[in-house]
Amino acid sequence: MADAYTLDPHSVTFDDKYVVFNPLHNEWEYAATLENIKRLGQLEPILMLDGRCVDGRHRVRVAKELSTPVRCVDIEPTLSEEDIIVMCNKNVMSGRDYDNTQKAVQALLLVNNYSMPVV
Repeated sequence: MADAYTLDPHSVTFDDKYVVFNPLHNEWEYAATLENIKRLGQLEPILMLDGRCVDGRHRVRVAKELSTPVRCVDIEPTLSEEDIIVMCNKNVMSGRDYDNTQKAVQALLLVNNYSMPVV
């Protein structure tokens, strides 16, 4: 991955092929993300591919609300679709307190919707 940089969050566009994989936050999850970023700053940059966000729509929303730039990092455009989905999925799984059933459902979505062989 390249070095991190910042963008005006209002200029960020999203790649729906990848970004929709991450479920939208409910009110409580969004409030927790907002509070965390207020206290600690944006710890993880959003992932950008060919100028579009593939992972980080909640962090972009928070940056808009706080009127602050969003930290970004470009991912290698030569990565396979599978590798990109795994990168996005890592943030989904680490950012949520999923139980084993929810993790299994997420893995099944990867296999069925993205033709991933094994998760």
